[in-house]
Amino acid sequence: MLKITTFTSALAATVATSGAIGIISAPITFAETTTQTIGSEGKLVDGNVIQAWTISDLKPSTDVIPYQPIGTLWEATATDEAIQGAATPIVSNLNARTQSGQTYRALFGVATPQGVNPATLGQGQETTGKVYFDVTGDKPESVVYNAGGQDLLVWVQPPPSPPSQPPLAAAAWMQRASRGWPPSIAMRNASGSR
Repeated sequence: MLKITTFTSALAATVATSGAIGIISAPITFAETTTQTIGSEGKLVDGNVIQAWTISDLKPSTDVIPYQPIGTLWEATATDEAIQGAATPIVSNLNARTQSGQTYRALFGVATPQGVNPATLGQGQETTGKVYFDVTGDKPESVVYNAGGQDLLVWVQPPPSPPSQPPLAAAAWMQRASRGWPPSIAMRNASGSR
């Protein structure tokens, strides 16, 4: 109890002293994490700069790159577009993530001709290329854009498609047949013949 009181008193004294001295700091704001399906665009807003990242085709890679993976090489195709202002694609902020939360950082230091060009984009310009990950454990199911320890954009696998339904005409015929329709089936069933 004494430690909590002492800590609370020390914290109150620090806050009071800061206020008395007139220390003013900018408010700390945290952007909300935006989640979209793989293949969809996610926007990053940094002041007057807006860029749009699209991540698609997360899968094991068959590409030969100048890196010997410890695990399995995975890839995703990434597009970054400068929507407003000049934007720099920061490939090192991209990570592949498993359902359990294990994260594999992009191999941003491995330059390849098929990789995302990290040069600054002028407004309206875009770059598309592959981002590689060395997957040493569970398979990744999402890609995350993480800046300063905070997930800003998350791309997840789309939900599975619903099972296909039989065509309406076939479903209606099956329903009628179960009730003794058409009449020829109903008569054969009533007479006991097959």
